[in-house]
Amino acid sequence: MCRKKVGIMRKEELMWLGMVPTNLHHIVQKSSVVKLANRVDAVRRVTQNIYEQEYQQALVQVKEKIRDTEGPDMREAMQDQIRQWFIECRLVLRTKLISLVQFGFHLFSNLFVFIKYSYFTHLLFNVYFRDELSSNAILRYEDQNK
Repeated sequence: MCRKKVGIMRKEELMWLGMVPTNLHHIVQKSSVVKLANRVDAVRRVTQNIYEQEYQQALVQVKEKIRDTEGPDMREAMQDQIRQWFIECRLVLRTKLISLVQFGFHLFSNLFVFIKYSYFTHLLFNVYFRDELSSNAILRYEDQNK
């Protein structure tokens, strides 16, 4: 008797696992274990869908709650980080800009000195050689008009 029950249970388990090919007889008369397993699967699928919908709704609600409660704090923290970065970069750029301006000032002052001396040299040249230049120009004009 026990062997018979164990054999039946083993066949039902193998059918439930899908390891025994089902005959037409078994398709028509499914055992109570297989029917129960099918019902449990159907109930499980329905509850899974319900839980999935509840999870998605809760996820949206949590995101909105976080956005409302912690959003301003997160925004302020990010703005503080951006300000700190800006201040650090400004200090670095300011030191580089000061050194660049100093270099440009020295370059410009040297250029200005060069231009100033070349202008004075030009004036001196014209003052010293004005008479000679003007007399040569007059002589050339007279030679051309003869």
